[in-house]
Amino acid sequence: MHAAPVHPARPRRRTAHPLVVASLALAAVTGGCSGSAAPAELGTESGQLVLVAHSVHRGMLAVRSRDPEATGQSVVDAFVEETLIEDVRASTGDDGRVELVVAIAMRALDDAGGYGEGMVGACMRTTATTGSADGAVGERGHVTTEEVDCPDGLVPVREGVEARIVTGLPEGSDDVPLPVEDVDMTCYSGSGDCPGG
Repeated sequence: MHAAPVHPARPRRRTAHPLVVASLALAAVTGGCSGSAAPAELGTESGQLVLVAHSVHRGMLAVRSRDPEATGQSVVDAFVEETLIEDVRASTGDDGRVELVVAIAMRALDDAGGYGEGMVGACMRTTATTGSADGAVGERGHVTTEEVDCPDGLVPVREGVEARIVTGLPEGSDDVPLPVEDVDMTCYSGSGDCPGG
């Protein structure tokens, strides 16, 4: 895999699939220095983070469904548009494989389901293979998503607070489906309602 630095722009208008809008509309993800705290097991406090982890996988599936033959930066840009996650570490393979590592963070929940103290977060790697745009499911490529250690310089942060790393988030492995249509969503920078501000 070859490292590919990514510096996506921050457009005001986003496109997101309904599978990812609900759980990512509040997620803020930025980069920083690696934390030293030991990872904690997944618990009640990580309920919102689980939704975001699912959305990383579903977001890549939606992107690949619309263009299973795309490679490189075009896949990264489409993933950023789909999920609103902007801090992405990307690498590509000679076979067209695209691998993205992202940091996700959400506010911790208490036992009653309300907001608890601090933030919880993790890093996820989603890998997509190429496929045929004219092929049936099973011929359109595959997406695998899993929890990974955060690489240097990629740290889950929300509202300026570095998240406590948790482990045990759900993983995904699915064939790329037939095209998933876009759902239009407007994100106004500075409103406080959008990832990244």
